[in-house]
Amino acid sequence: DVEEIVSENQIRYFYEKGERVQAKWSGDKYFYDAKVDTVNDDGTYNVTFTMDSVKEEGKKNSDLRKRFSEGEYVQAIWVGDGEYYEAFIDKLHEDDTVDITFDDGVKQKGLKREHVRKRKGS
Repeated sequence: DVEEIVSENQIRYFYEKGERVQAKWSGDKYFYDAKVDTVNDDGTYNVTFTMDSVKEEGKKNSDLRKRFSEGEYVQAIWVGDGEYYEAFIDKLHEDDTVDITFDDGVKQKGLKREHVRKRKGS
């Protein structure tokens, strides 16, 4: 089970200042494009929404998610060993899971979005 492997490897999911993300807007709780302005000492984030430059403070990890698109070349956790490998995103689902195809052709469906990351240097 990928959750057990991930917790064993203690993979932490976080965001950096300047990173483009999707954030839950407090007005309706939907995700919208935003940019991380500040990483706070308490582990929360201050963001600015792209659509109207509205700023919101104190966003938790659960209020943010990485911005991905179908066809994007990323790194994803393989359930077999909990390590990241290069893969393409085949489908983004509304339940925050993704279907991916690894470079070796192996497909994985329903991978949690937090187990996918941008490729280093991209």
